[in-house]
Amino acid sequence: MSRNKKYSWLSPVLFILLGGGLFYWVAQKFDITQAVEIIKHGEYWNIIPVILVSFLSYSLRVQRWRMLMKAGGNPSSFANGLMALSIGYTVNYALPRVGEVTRSLIIWRKEKTPFELTLGAVVTERVVDIMMLFITCTAALLLQFDRLRQFIQTFIWLPLTGRAGMPAKGWWLIAIALAVLSIIGLLVRRFFQSDKVHHWLYSFLKGLLSIKKVSPFRYFIFYTLGIWSCYFLMTYLWTFSFPQSAFIGPLAAFVVMVTGSIGRSIPVQGGGMGVYHSLVTPAFMLYGVTEPVAFALAIIIHGAQALFTCCMGLVCYLWLSIQELKH
Repeated sequence: MSRNKKYSWLSPVLFILLGGGLFYWVAQKFDITQAVEIIKHGEYWNIIPVILVSFLSYSLRVQRWRMLMKAGGNPSSFANGLMALSIGYTVNYALPRVGEVTRSLIIWRKEKTPFELTLGAVVTERVVDIMMLFITCTAALLLQFDRLRQFIQTFIWLPLTGRAGMPAKGWWLIAIALAVLSIIGLLVRRFFQSDKVHHWLYSFLKGLLSIKKVSPFRYFIFYTLGIWSCYFLMTYLWTFSFPQSAFIGPLAAFVVMVTGSIGRSIPVQGGGMGVYHSLVTPAFMLYGVTEPVAFALAIIIHGAQALFTCCMGLVCYLWLSIQELKH
């Protein structure tokens, strides 16, 4: 057994421990008992609209991805795209960033599309999403600069550098960041040791640059804006579950959505479990929502999306398995 294979299990185990540890720390910091009691007494008429919006976000993402595939000379069906996307998202909850590879493998098996081209299109989507995250962060800063400065100072800067110089919590967060960077470095090193890397990179970049051939490009922009509008609604609609949070308004929900998107982008198990809660809870508190209600909202928004993702993934996996048995 090679050294790389011997320690291949280490990366997912570290991320699992990181996600579980972060959620435990957040649950201790914000009283989870009070949050659970608040959740029990919420009004959940908004479940159906959230489910519909969530499915719409999936559909728009599949359509956008199909445009990239067509631009690369490999058109794909909506059904296969939805199946691959749903299963890939579910895999990401267990193994961050592995879902992209899974998604590409499913399309390769179903449509015989070159794996590298499919993955390149998937990564192009990620690049566009990162750009959109940057745009939304910039918009949030311009619209709510004073509040976000207070957020950074109160919940990020002071915990890391305040009180007694650098507290244990700050060193712990730095250690986590270094561990994540080390894992990424090992993965990159192992990748470039492959003899076929040049051919793989050529095909990958071809898929990545497929965005230049997308036509009509206005549809691509429409799908992208639609996806992020769905993300906003998936946050805003949940605020009406409790009278203590129904007053915050669309602008506050937009800022919360942005901070939550940052939390979800961290490669931690469970869709940024722990990280998401630690960012979204104080973001709600900035707009006058009490700590227990803010934590309850973070749990509901994250938990509902996790449940929807897993259900979609399970249904599509069963669908894929049935199709495989037929053939």
